[in-house]
Amino acid sequence: MLEQLEQIISYARAICELIKTQKGIQIKEIIPLLEKIIAVDLEQLAKTSNFSEKGKKIVLTLHAIISDLSKKIWKAKISEIEDSLNRIIFLEERIAQEIPFVIPSSILKKVLNYTPAKAREKGFLFRGLSETDYQKVVQGESIFSALPNGEVSIEDHILDPTNNPKTQFISLTADASTAKKFGKVIAINVKRIRGRIIPPEEIESILRRTSSRWNQAKKLQKKNTEFLLGPTKRELAEIPASAILH
Repeated sequence: MLEQLEQIISYARAICELIKTQKGIQIKEIIPLLEKIIAVDLEQLAKTSNFSEKGKKIVLTLHAIISDLSKKIWKAKISEIEDSLNRIIFLEERIAQEIPFVIPSSILKKVLNYTPAKAREKGFLFRGLSETDYQKVVQGESIFSALPNGEVSIEDHILDPTNNPKTQFISLTADASTAKKFGKVIAINVKRIRGRIIPPEEIESILRRTSSRWNQAKKLQKKNTEFLLGPTKRELAEIPASAILH
């Protein structure tokens, strides 16, 4: 389902590029590509998908734009067609934020059975969620740290539970069985997250240099195969709905 939306965006970009690079292009020359966009039944997709309510609203907004485009396709000027296509492209970021990356349950089961090394190789990490947080994910909400602008050290994040309400980090693991100890397990496509992943090797290096409790912190971090997702100068640590498999 998500692939269909990404395909629509891709066609819209391709047509805009043709309009931009081929001066004087006629509408009849781009009709075959426009028809590929119009052919997707987005209204039906919104009804039958398991997208969140926010996700369904985005799909219906896209449907309205394309429906309007189909009505004026032969009567509009190229500039009007281009405007509609740009409105489609504009929705790309919202689609990425609100519509989860959906895969068949059989594949999800396979991902959850990966060894830590295999999960890391394939670009997946895991997290265990409370029932409350899990329901938020089901509704298409992103996961943020407890305090996105916090200043907790890596040592204190790992060792001191009292810092949990103040931490800017999100703990992740390459071991699904470890994640299960903390709640309902979600798999995370690391290519879609925001912020910076700090892998175990880097965590160990930082702890070795800065921690007076290095052995204790290292033991706990290693036990949980722990990765950290932290903020960068430009963006907060965030796991968007589109990165989450559940």
